[in-house]
Amino acid sequence: MSESRNPALQKLFGFLQLGEREGSGGPKVRHVWEQQHWRLPHLEQDMENSETHLLLRQESLLPEPIVDALVSRLRAGFTKQDELGRTILVTAEAEGSITHARARELTERHSRDVTLKLQELLRRGYLESDGKTRGQCVHVN
Repeated sequence: MSESRNPALQKLFGFLQLGEREGSGGPKVRHVWEQQHWRLPHLEQDMENSETHLLLRQESLLPEPIVDALVSRLRAGFTKQDELGRTILVTAEAEGSITHARARELTERHSRDVTLKLQELLRRGYLESDGKTRGQCVHVN
């Protein structure tokens, strides 16, 4: 629930059309973070203190040295990937491996989209599997 610190001031800016309606900032922040390829904003709730914390990490999902290494190794296989594919490959390279759950943390895409992308990367030989069960880890081939 959004709670203004100064409702009178908020209303004044609204009448002057210098402010925006409640709740319009969140989607804009998420959009900017996605455009910059930064880790998605994360909300944490502290129920004990009745507080909500918004973590806005400006940490790149696509660090340049790792991207360069993958481009030299996978060539067009990397550059032709969509954003989800590149993010999965870079994370797998940076962290040594990636799971379905970890890939879902990095994107707003549906779980099924993540599954299909992981299967595609495995099928094309860009990733290699360490197992075939739920929670399987994969790493860059």
